[in-house]
Amino acid sequence: MTKPTASQTLGPFYNYAFLRPGEHDLTKGGEHGPAITVTGKLYDGEGNARRDFLMEWWQADASGQYATTANAPFRGFGRCITQPDGSFTFRTIKPGPVPFNAGQGSNAWQAPHAALGIFGPGLMRRIVTRIYFADEDNSACPVLSLVPEARRGKLIAKGDGSGTYTLDIRMNGEGETPFFAE
Repeated sequence: MTKPTASQTLGPFYNYAFLRPGEHDLTKGGEHGPAITVTGKLYDGEGNARRDFLMEWWQADASGQYATTANAPFRGFGRCITQPDGSFTFRTIKPGPVPFNAGQGSNAWQAPHAALGIFGPGLMRRIVTRIYFADEDNSACPVLSLVPEARRGKLIAKGDGSGTYTLDIRMNGEGETPFFAE
């Protein structure tokens, strides 16, 4: 018996070709900061769970540095595919604040965050959002402050105190997650 593939405008969609085993675990090769797990579910505009969407995760390390080579000690990149119930999981480290250069002489910092790219059936190009953390000071982040205050909470993962954070993503409709232009 073969596994079903997602229906989409271009296809078929062979999700096994996009993912290497364990690619959702960014701590492979050693932890380079406090280990955390980020989970959530992906929903469409009607509140239905979306399966077979490819999620790509990018982040800085605990000191706020992005990897500049493929063999960096911490690459800061991972992938997973949403499960039939729409769930996704990334194991990573807690990112640090990242410098923000809004102009010459700027001394602003972005709050610790990860970027999340979403590809899937019905999307002609990826959509990008961010994940911030409730236990960080997000108040002065120059990028998060661009999101209307009433919608910022949709980007902030809640922690359970044991290193697990949860944030659900809604692609459109009522309660839509804010997305960023590339």
